[in-house]
Amino acid sequence: MAANNPHVELNESQISEIEGALEELETLDPAELPEPAAKLADLLGRILEDLEPS
Repeated sequence: MAANNPHVELNESQISEIEGALEELETLDPAELPEPAAKLADLLGRILEDLEPS
């Protein structure tokens, strides 16, 4: 079954934000993950919303 996934192109700012969020997650104790994980999910959600046709 073929998926209908569009090619995603990120700008430098988006890449930098994602890298920063991932670096923050890597340094945390598992008990500290919910807030940074929510920030990353929000960032990725905003990127995906930008890809949706108007």
